Amino acid sequence: ARLLDAAGCEKVGFGIESGSERIVHAMGKRFALDDVESALRILRRETRIRTEGFFIVGYPEERLSDAWKTIRLLARIDLDSA
Repeated sequence: ARLLDAAGCEKVGFGIESGSERIVHAMGKRFALDDVESALRILRRETRIRTEGFFIVGYPEERLSDAWKTIRLLARIDLDSA
């Protein structure tokens, strides 16, 4: 993270897609949402790099409860833009 900052990186985008682990895995993503939250914490703590998240709402297998998980995740991670 510090090397990115020193190199002049101004923004990092994350294809988080959903706040629901079930949906993230259904999309074939190979990460845990805890990993995303950790990466964002490191960027905030160690750098001036802005963060952006990309999300999909209405994925075919998504339920209302999954959408609410995404909303709660968004409130918790405090992105600069989404």
